[in-house]
Amino acid sequence: LLEELKAFAKYNALDNVVFTGYVDDEKLVKFYQASDFFVIPSIDGEGFGLPIIESMACGTPVLGSPICAIPEVLSGKQNQLFKSIQSTDIARKIREFLKVLPYTDEQRRKEREYVLDRFGEKRLCSVIVEDYSS
Repeated sequence: LLEELKAFAKYNALDNVVFTGYVDDEKLVKFYQASDFFVIPSIDGEGFGLPIIESMACGTPVLGSPICAIPEVLSGKQNQLFKSIQSTDIARKIREFLKVLPYTDEQRRKEREYVLDRFGEKRLCSVIVEDYSS
């Protein structure tokens, strides 16, 4: 869909849309950190949602679709889920979220803590030990 998306951006004069192509891990961290928020508008499925965790680990909030594992990963952040996968609901949530930006350093720190508390090494190790113990 790359050419179709580029044409859409050009037609709608979206000069601030950048199509980066492949981004290596080091640069990806910088992209996440420079972003106001990350949007994952999946409409037909998403695995565990590693980009969601990567984004929040960089202190960047995530807005996502209410399908597959996305609600589970964002379980403590229901206000960051779209009402549905309909484009109008996605657009509504993005507009709503734009009103609370920019995120403060404290809010970004809390995004990172959220991820570390739920998906950090200590948490995952304790889940594995609990699993094996039972």
